[in-house]
Amino acid sequence: MPARGRWGSSRFFLAVLGLLAVGTSAHAEPQRAQREVRRDEPEGRETWAIELAVGLGSVGSDVYTERLESFGFGPRDQLSLERALRVSAGFAYQLGEHLSVVFDARNLEQRSFQRDLLKTGDTRRIEDFSWSAYALVSQLRVHVDLFGSQLRVYGELGPGLGYAHSELDGYGEDHFGLVVASAVGVFYTPSWFGFLLQLGYAYAPIVDNRLGETHDGGGLTAMIGLRFRGWGTR
Repeated sequence: MPARGRWGSSRFFLAVLGLLAVGTSAHAEPQRAQREVRRDEPEGRETWAIELAVGLGSVGSDVYTERLESFGFGPRDQLSLERALRVSAGFAYQLGEHLSVVFDARNLEQRSFQRDLLKTGDTRRIEDFSWSAYALVSQLRVHVDLFGSQLRVYGELGPGLGYAHSELDGYGEDHFGLVVASAVGVFYTPSWFGFLLQLGYAYAPIVDNRLGETHDGGGLTAMIGLRFRGWGTR
């Protein structure tokens, strides 16, 4: 009778151990599955990006170019690609889920004019006038990510410093002015590398003359480019 009691107690003890083992295993399975799911998720979010773009920009006329025409100057290259070509290189740093700050260097309008000072049949005296403009711009960008973080729609706006160098028959002059830039666009970045499409507008009254007239060398732009991004911890 005592032996049977000890055997019954052992069976009861083994049953309790079995129930505890089953419960521990059942509790561990969801935790293991959660860890596997977390490993499949990104370890962080986008924190910075480098953006390189090329495109075309508008070429405007205003009181400044009208003054040149009144002095006998005319555009030297009416259909030159150099007048409309736009390039930019920028760095973006993400401040929050929907906000980034962007810094970029870009070229603006490049123009070339000439006039004939003599206007005789056999003799010509050509005078050239040209300028090239550039800008350093800082902007705040508001963005929304779609389909995870692969597609990003954004709008941006901010000020910058513009610089232009003009030259009249070898005599050069430097010009500085405030630039205001804006843009809307979309990024497609399936991994660390992707593409961008952007429409922008810049107001850049930089080049001026001694009559107080200023030329806006900004205008509309349409850009395409490449984008490289890095990730940080959440």
